[in-house]
Amino acid sequence: MAWENWGHHTIIDRKPSGFEWYEEVENLSPKVYIGNRILVEFYTLSEYISRAVYRHLDVYDVFRSQSEVVLMVEEATSSERRIRAVIFDLDNTLVEFVEAQIRACEAVISRVGEGSCEELIRYFLRGKHGFESHENIADYLKDRGVYSEKLFQECCEVYERVKLDSLWVYEGVRDVLEKLKRKYRLAVVTDAENGHAMSRLEKAGLKDYFDVIVSADMTGKRKPDPVPIIFALEKLGAKPEEAVIVGDSLRRDIEAGKKLGMVTIYSAYGDRNFAESGWSKELADFIAEKPEDILRILEKFG
Repeated sequence: MAWENWGHHTIIDRKPSGFEWYEEVENLSPKVYIGNRILVEFYTLSEYISRAVYRHLDVYDVFRSQSEVVLMVEEATSSERRIRAVIFDLDNTLVEFVEAQIRACEAVISRVGEGSCEELIRYFLRGKHGFESHENIADYLKDRGVYSEKLFQECCEVYERVKLDSLWVYEGVRDVLEKLKRKYRLAVVTDAENGHAMSRLEKAGLKDYFDVIVSADMTGKRKPDPVPIIFALEKLGAKPEEAVIVGDSLRRDIEAGKKLGMVTIYSAYGDRNFAESGWSKELADFIAEKPEDILRILEKFG
């Protein structure tokens, strides 16, 4: 399937021989090419055109010949794209969470009087229960043969108190939010449950910066499922192409945003997703090595 560049325009795809030109051609399964990179695949020509526009490609001409249907597109520049809203992840994007959880686990081990922080953290990482579920602590105590209801409750209290007390806001985040708030509607979409999310935002002094806060229990879904992001966009009154998503997870934040057609900013400064080592940060539209980079990136959009 050949493609050809015409400056900043690109001829895209070739219609299978034997098809006549109609406004909508069923059973046509073209792939969209910009350069030599496949962006998306569709099944009807009308969907091809409409989704190409949705992906921020300006379809400015469609013509036909005996053997091919050609779409000519021009990739929209940042300055031509209007941004109305910015969606942030919470943990390790606005606040340092991993270090807070490590300190909380250390405090639990100190209370139990045996074991290691690393061993307890592995219980939280198993995926058997939620990442913040107290059931992970219960399993740990039972496996070590020291479980009692009294000790379990004490460990849970210690864990939550130390985790919240150890939370800290990344340097520069408050200034970034202060400046963005003057121009954009802001939201948080987090995989944390509502109680945890609100406690962290209030402890960090960040809650009032946000017009919308979406936690996992509000939709019953977690990223990379698009449902919580779409829910936030609806509350913000913004279309995906009018919004930016900022997050530390290439899988849960960046890929999810890309699939919706949002501008994506990878907050590399907070990435603690060791399980995503095979993912390339080039997936993101932009990379923020520090929070202040987010302002610089958004300046590109006017």
